[in-house]
Amino acid sequence: MLDGFESFVFDDRGHERVIRVGHSARRTADLVRAEVDWLLYLAAHDVPVAEALASGDGNLIEELDDAAGGQFVAVAFRRTRGEQLEIREWTPAFTRHYGAVLGRMHRVSDGQRRRIQRVFGQRLIGAAVAGRKQEQHEFLYWE
Repeated sequence: MLDGFESFVFDDRGHERVIRVGHSARRTADLVRAEVDWLLYLAAHDVPVAEALASGDGNLIEELDDAAGGQFVAVAFRRTRGEQLEIREWTPAFTRHYGAVLGRMHRVSDGQRRRIQRVFGQRLIGAAVAGRKQEQHEFLYWE
């Protein structure tokens, strides 16, 4: 298992994928769908992002009942090459490249914002900020 902040993250090296499993109490299936939709949109516009992979049933996310009224929400991503750098390892060239990719994500995402709102409506925005002030920065993009 890899280190994950809000989710369990499993390294499935035999299949060159990473599987992330979270709980609906933290992120609903709609929020995970919106995230995957955004990543697909970015990839379609040549932004280098992790590729979401379909399950054996052809779904980009899987919902598993937790037998207590909630769900585990799973998504798989294609394993990418490279390694995680500590901030002290960042070079000026890497920092410029990182900034350029982030800028590109923002430019490309401008056209996606309204489409996400149409698909998920106010439920998405309400679920993202309900009762968790520290979470608001994560999903203000969708407003």
